[in-house]
Amino acid sequence: MRLPIMDQTPQPTLAARTMPALSILAIFAALCATFLLAVRTVDSPDIGYHLGFGEQLVQTAWPMDTSDYIYTIDDSMELAPGEWRDADGTFRFVNVNWLSQGLFYGVWCLGGWEGLSILAAVLVTATAVLVILLLLRCGLHPMFAAAVLLLGAITSTSRFELRPELLTFLLLAAMLNLLAKHFLNPRARLTRKTIFGILALQVLLVNSHSFFLLGWALTGCLLGGSALRWFAAVSQQDDTTEPKRRSIALGGLLGGQLAVSLINPWTWRTLIMPFEMILYLRANPLVSNAQPGDAVNPMSFIGELYHPFTEGVFLESPATYALAAVLALAAAGMLVALFRGRLALAASIALFAYITLSMRRNIAIGGLMLLPLSAVALAQTREALRRIKFATAALLVVGGITVGGSTVLAWKTVDQSYYYSHRWGTRFGVGPNTLLQPVDLFKHVESLELRGRLWCDYNDSSSFWFFLSPHPDMPIVTNSWAWPHEVLSNSHEESFAPGGLKLVEQRYRPDWIAIRTDNFSETIARDLATSPHWQLLTIAPRHAVFARVNGANRELVKTLIESNKIDPFDLCDALAEAAPKTDPKPAHALHTASVSLLRLGLFSQACRMAGRALELIENDDPLAPHIYFTLAISQTHLGKEAFQSAGIKALDTGGKAETPPPSFSPLQKLKLVDHYTFQKELGRIQGDLLELSNTRLLELLHGKNYRALSLLDRLDNPALPAKDRAQLEQLFNELMEKGLREHRKAMEHVNMALKLKPDFPEAKRFRADLASTLQSLEQLRKSLAE
Repeated sequence: MRLPIMDQTPQPTLAARTMPALSILAIFAALCATFLLAVRTVDSPDIGYHLGFGEQLVQTAWPMDTSDYIYTIDDSMELAPGEWRDADGTFRFVNVNWLSQGLFYGVWCLGGWEGLSILAAVLVTATAVLVILLLLRCGLHPMFAAAVLLLGAITSTSRFELRPELLTFLLLAAMLNLLAKHFLNPRARLTRKTIFGILALQVLLVNSHSFFLLGWALTGCLLGGSALRWFAAVSQQDDTTEPKRRSIALGGLLGGQLAVSLINPWTWRTLIMPFEMILYLRANPLVSNAQPGDAVNPMSFIGELYHPFTEGVFLESPATYALAAVLALAAAGMLVALFRGRLALAASIALFAYITLSMRRNIAIGGLMLLPLSAVALAQTREALRRIKFATAALLVVGGITVGGSTVLAWKTVDQSYYYSHRWGTRFGVGPNTLLQPVDLFKHVESLELRGRLWCDYNDSSSFWFFLSPHPDMPIVTNSWAWPHEVLSNSHEESFAPGGLKLVEQRYRPDWIAIRTDNFSETIARDLATSPHWQLLTIAPRHAVFARVNGANRELVKTLIESNKIDPFDLCDALAEAAPKTDPKPAHALHTASVSLLRLGLFSQACRMAGRALELIENDDPLAPHIYFTLAISQTHLGKEAFQSAGIKALDTGGKAETPPPSFSPLQKLKLVDHYTFQKELGRIQGDLLELSNTRLLELLHGKNYRALSLLDRLDNPALPAKDRAQLEQLFNELMEKGLREHRKAMEHVNMALKLKPDFPEAKRFRADLASTLQSLEQLRKSLAE
């Protein structure tokens, strides 16, 4: 009987059998996480002008390149890069995004807001697929390829909103796939397929975004590496046939890219525009701490143009930590490329690292271009890695971390906690981000049929321009590249410099004003809310619309007031009902509304709204310290108003409190309860305020207190009856107690904010100033008592 021969072939280990399935799972998980990060509601402040420019492209068969819709450009303004006046004096600008805008508008017509969200997700996911294909073709293990994609997605998240650069990333990823083998193999031959593919992609790039220069850069790096090899061959008297042939071919390809880049509506003007901008920024550098009215480059007020590691702006973002990892991998990749003689690859890594670090808006270049190039360089060490004893275990760990990280990120994205935990306004979903794109407000404004000129703040100008029909004339639209920078500088000055509302009235004579109530327009928002010449028409959690009382819409304003259809003195209840519908996280919407009320000067209503937001969350919620901080600021203002009503001048937080001179008029002492209400009631009364009966005015405003308050101008009269003096002293003491009480509440709330978030720099500064103010007020109270 013969025994069977045993099979001596070694059986694969469990790890080896698991590897293919885990590799596929890791890539799938990373792609899914990237896709879900890209599925977001539309919130770009520029989407309005992109759709508007696309609309004109469809209607006129020519890209938008003039400024008829902006009424602030005149012949005296110095032109910015990419701008000129044609033979008949018409202002023109290079609209390098016109092809992207046509795509956006076409999708808008077919699918509306939902279509735009889906388009952004498709563009990002297609780019991610091309990145994975690039990494796999270049020999990177699938586990590492998935990890690279996940890291790149986290780095680039902030730039996944619908902008023309999304199309550019897709085109550049396709170009990298065509050129990948040439970066890895200095002797690879250029095929016709590669040449025609690169030229076709370059034509699309130059008509989509100013990143078309990166197409030139990729070929330029290859040409530079080949030229160095040619020079080295000549120096060493080696055979120069192959490097010479390759250099000539790459030179021809680069020349072809330059030539086809002229295939755009403005030919050479498009090609020189990016270089003009670079020279302009060198001559006029950005100033990150610029203040309104400073003689600086007005683009200094655009945060995305700052360095990606700007302190206090971006440092706490997950994308910043991811970018640090990307740069570390880039340094390692460049060293490997240099060691292996891949000069073109090393040069491209260095170039894209420089571009990534130049400004925050280029951070996606780091995640979607620099990181894949660095990974391609590191993939050349795979043979050495295979010899490491625990290489398989390391791959399994990387794969497990990638799958787990992708799963957690996907889950946190879908349930909104990823964005919410970092207090971003971005939200998972399709359609408009109704907190930032107030579609209901647009509909309401259209129903009012407002007439005359509109003035709008910079941030929301594009939305109010496009989403209102017919499109109104505007002083500015957020496309900062499309007009003289003096226009942008004026907009900054008007929005948050002291006296901005007066500048707006003098320069443009607008009949209605629409603003986003954020820190950018805080000053003009407060001026509008307290001016008797302007009436609040409608408000959303982050927006407000005003009309001039005696302007083109005077009859509408009068009708709305007389019919009680608007009640600007009690907005809290209406906002509390409407705000939660604008955000999947209702507390965030209510807090946003409370900040808007604060900026409008409605301090008591801001406190009530912030209190409602607190009722919806626990103290471990990331939003809690910021709500407490808003409460502290609002209560400090309420305290100041009480002191001012008592005739005590309370300066800004951290200042001294002093009693007023005897010459203070009654009207200066009557800022009771809510400054907004007082100012608006004054505006209601027709005629000259100097001729009004004090008794009538006070009775209208303050009911039972009118008689006491009407005697304020007689405080220095020794003949003042004892009864009236006692009434005034009682009122004074009540206001003093209210002022101190509100300041003490403010201290309690700012302490709570710092307890929940110890590294809260704004709260730390505010608490120090508030402590100084409280000390000053307590001393004043003591001296008055004595």
